[in-house]
Amino acid sequence: PFFLADAGADRTASTWNALQVLAAENAPLAEDLVAVHDAARPFATQHLLRRVAEAATRHGAAVPGVPVPDTIVQIVQIARTTQDTRITSEAGQAQAEAAYLQREALQAVQTPQVFRWESLHAAHQWCAEEQRSYTDDGGLLAARGQAPVVVMGETDNWKVTTESDWKRAAAQLRKSRE
Repeated sequence: PFFLADAGADRTASTWNALQVLAAENAPLAEDLVAVHDAARPFATQHLLRRVAEAATRHGAAVPGVPVPDTIVQIVQIARTTQDTRITSEAGQAQAEAAYLQREALQAVQTPQVFRWESLHAAHQWCAEEQRSYTDDGGLLAARGQAPVVVMGETDNWKVTTESDWKRAAAQLRKSRE
């Protein structure tokens, strides 16, 4: 079956709308698995979905992730005047401390993400009642104390969000047809 749900004001609201339609039209059982996938990631493979679903079957929730190749800093506003650890914003105004994060401990999370129905639905219901928003469903479940297991994602499962991404995607599709 194929069902449509209205878009929400943000990603979390859109997923909640989809879950409500799914509940009304299909009545999932508590242990059923639900996959959530962003259209912005058009190159996910069936092998990735299978790996994530198998992990969710064992652990209740799973998301794909890939190692972060870049050095990542977390910018923290501070009131100190030490010049050693401060950086200046592009506007040249606010100064902040840059906390360097350990690259080996970071993963860039992707979709599709797979969850047991009962946990995902309950987390989204809470989120809607509290009027909160999350960047992904794995983060929402983690905030509710049900952190998903992270399985190896795919580097080719990149996100199409900018003009250059669109051009790269078009080129990749042309190449795959050759």
